[in-house]
Amino acid sequence: MQDPLTSSLFLIGDWVVDVRRREITRSGLTRVLEPRHIDVLCALARRADGVVSTTELLDVCWQGGYFGDNPVHKAVAMLRRALGDDAKVPRYIATVRKRGYRLVARVRAHRAVGERLERAIIRWGHSGKFQRRVRALGPVDERDWHVLVAVLLRVASSLVERGAYADALGTMDDARGWLLRLGPGQSTKNACVSPST
Repeated sequence: MQDPLTSSLFLIGDWVVDVRRREITRSGLTRVLEPRHIDVLCALARRADGVVSTTELLDVCWQGGYFGDNPVHKAVAMLRRALGDDAKVPRYIATVRKRGYRLVARVRAHRAVGERLERAIIRWGHSGKFQRRVRALGPVDERDWHVLVAVLLRVASSLVERGAYADALGTMDDARGWLLRLGPGQSTKNACVSPST
């Protein structure tokens, strides 16, 4: 598996993890983690395909500065609370009895979300109907088309960075429907209504 932590942003399930800011974000909700807690989360994410022992977590996150594994158990409990997880029915962090912990949620690079949105926009862009409706909004040449695509990607990416991946896809669907409802030749004055109206 490619290491998702090559950038400071990655996803665990539906949470966006920002390592630099020590934040996890989902659907507009942001939680700031303690430094050791983000270290534990990153250590688990790096080994998302296997179990990480408490000894290994102590070595990696505490550099062996503690005796006993109590700090690891406390850190995992705090992570579960922050993620809204349940130890009995885990969706994010599972306890593997007498072995350690493992992530059960999917870990993936943050850029995968941007690539998915970009592919969706490109797919829509190949539709003749979509291109005609977009051109009715004003783009007259290749440069204007690229500017419009960049704006759409920026809007979607900003939603994703706030942890609102579903909202980003919904917004893109709304925008697509709005553009498809526009007839050819309609003025851009009428088109400046938000997609939700």
